[in-house]
Amino acid sequence: MTSRLFSRRSLVTGLLYAFFCTFFLAACGDGSSDSYLATIQEGRAAAKKMLEKTGGASSLSLAFVADGCIVWSETFGLADKEAGTPPTTETMYGIGSVSKMLATIATMILVDRGEISLDEPIVTYVPSFRMLSPEYRQVTVRMLLNHSSGFPGSDLRNTFTASPFPGYAQQLLETLSQERLKHPPGFMNTYCNDGFSMIENLIASVTGTSYAQFVQNEILTPLTMGHSLYTLDALPAGSFAFTYTNGVQNPQAFVNLYATGGLYSTPSDMAKLILMILGKGKSGDTRILSESAVEAMAIDQTEGTFNPVASDNERFGLGWDTVSAPGLKAVGVKAWAKGGDTPTYGSEFMVLPDEKMGVMVSGASNFSSGDATSIAERILLRALAGKGVIDGFPAPLSKDPKPVRSPTPQELASIAGYFAANNTLFRIDADQDKSLTILNYTGNSWTPHLQHLKMRDDGMFSSDNEPLLEFAAISTVGRTYIILRDAYGYRHYQDDTLFLQKIAPAEALTAAWNNRLSKVWLLVNGSADSLLPSNTKPRLSFLEPDGLQGFIAVRTNGDSFAIVDPSQSDDLGAMMLFMPQGGRDLNDAFIVPYGGEEWVRFGSYLYRPQEGVPVLSPSGETVVIGDAGWAEWRTLVSGGSVKTVTVYSNGAWKIFDPEMECRWIREGFGSVTLPTETGNYSLMFYGSPGERIEVAIGE
Repeated sequence: MTSRLFSRRSLVTGLLYAFFCTFFLAACGDGSSDSYLATIQEGRAAAKKMLEKTGGASSLSLAFVADGCIVWSETFGLADKEAGTPPTTETMYGIGSVSKMLATIATMILVDRGEISLDEPIVTYVPSFRMLSPEYRQVTVRMLLNHSSGFPGSDLRNTFTASPFPGYAQQLLETLSQERLKHPPGFMNTYCNDGFSMIENLIASVTGTSYAQFVQNEILTPLTMGHSLYTLDALPAGSFAFTYTNGVQNPQAFVNLYATGGLYSTPSDMAKLILMILGKGKSGDTRILSESAVEAMAIDQTEGTFNPVASDNERFGLGWDTVSAPGLKAVGVKAWAKGGDTPTYGSEFMVLPDEKMGVMVSGASNFSSGDATSIAERILLRALAGKGVIDGFPAPLSKDPKPVRSPTPQELASIAGYFAANNTLFRIDADQDKSLTILNYTGNSWTPHLQHLKMRDDGMFSSDNEPLLEFAAISTVGRTYIILRDAYGYRHYQDDTLFLQKIAPAEALTAAWNNRLSKVWLLVNGSADSLLPSNTKPRLSFLEPDGLQGFIAVRTNGDSFAIVDPSQSDDLGAMMLFMPQGGRDLNDAFIVPYGGEEWVRFGSYLYRPQEGVPVLSPSGETVVIGDAGWAEWRTLVSGGSVKTVTVYSNGAWKIFDPEMECRWIREGFGSVTLPTETGNYSLMFYGSPGERIEVAIGE
């Protein structure tokens, strides 16, 4: 039971902080909160730093567990800037991928009951599950929970929307039926959202109950987590922290991939989950899991898999991102951790099983799981130091550069060249002074990203300005990779990541692929109210990066590029990266014949060629939505005269300028007057199958 403190002193302190906060201490019954005053001070300082930095979080909430209870919970900032309302410990945040812990616990409940076996193929429980790769039959329940299924990664369509989309789990089955595995099941662990979304289908198939209802019945209600909800409907007014982009309040996001990242919750509620885990599956008199289930979740699933560079940040358990969190490992303490991000929220869920402690941190706006990790680590490290478990609070690592040595020609050759990770292309150049320059492919050119990287006496390359950001090359199984070593969290430790995979120019593109380089495709099956960038830049194009003959960079929005290999077929640009840590969220680019045209399917998104879009009649016309319900496109040719577009519709419609930037979004009946600039405007219409949309053009 928590009690709220409304002291004059705390109000004055809040004003001095220049941000609002609400402060709660748990009634542990033994004065536990008094022994953690330094811990609370450390946590407040960390939260204050996050709110005060330029473009920082709009609000934060946290809860600290120790001695068998929630010792401390506190909130900071403003949940609603317009109203000037601070959050309370009952204010919900989108906890993103921390939701995967609920999915894992739900699965383990059924394992405890003997209704599911971790090592049984998914098709046993979900017979409708299909993929193009026949090995899909080998994908087991365990592989969903430890990121080793081989699924491409993340079906982003209809994930974050401004209205509910309850059919996401069924959509995923349809998407996977048109996709290939990117590696053999169980071969390596690569972070995969779709594996956890499949848990929704698994739970529903085995129990006959929807995933969200099962979690409510079996976890949330028994643990009295009364401020934790999936967005099946709009959240109650005032119940959640708003987020802000460039100072503008965002609408509530419906996060439709419930098992993967869809829970809204509070750190105080999630602290009850921490207490259950620390209780080895039991909270008070309520048992949720067996002790063996909690132990199984904490076994390192990366042992024995393809993992050339072990990363403590990704020592996956079942559900856990790591069962050896490096920030605590650095001081000799075992910690299990799970982070989570949505486009506008960030969270960290961390448990110290041997020390019986845990922390949950959530924040809104310009706040990531990495930021939350930094706060969580500071709280736990201060608590451990206060209890004498560690010898004092650790200091951040030294920023003094290491001694330099001259690389050999062979060492330079191994690290120079072209490299890729998911949605990223890099080139590493060896300069005449034997330093390195790392360039990023942005726009249509290579742009310097990091310069003057020198080889150090330990074989790593780093700059004098950022000595803790280090790089090295490693070769294994016929491939060359780049290791990234960086400081994380409170920056008192470093961790390694398999960052990039080396690729080399190949045979020239075929005529079919070369012909596609000059074309643009437009999205037809996205959500009208998607809150992802694909909503505002719904286009796809192919590029052959300068110097990388034979490869295709798929550009969908912004300056992000997915590299694919088109050498196998004129109808397939194949995902090609083979790496545990940098190879998440890959997609094939399929060329799909449709109506005499070449359409493109990339992930679950479908694109039509822009060159085939009909030109809108100067006098207007009736646009009919096809039987599939896909968006219809029209081109409006502007010769410089003022034109007014009037649309009679029941659905949404958008107008894009000649640079394909979304300029107007409307719902239902409305008019837009175009500027006098010349060029081709693009109109996008959403509607129900068979709907007739009237479009009138006036001078």
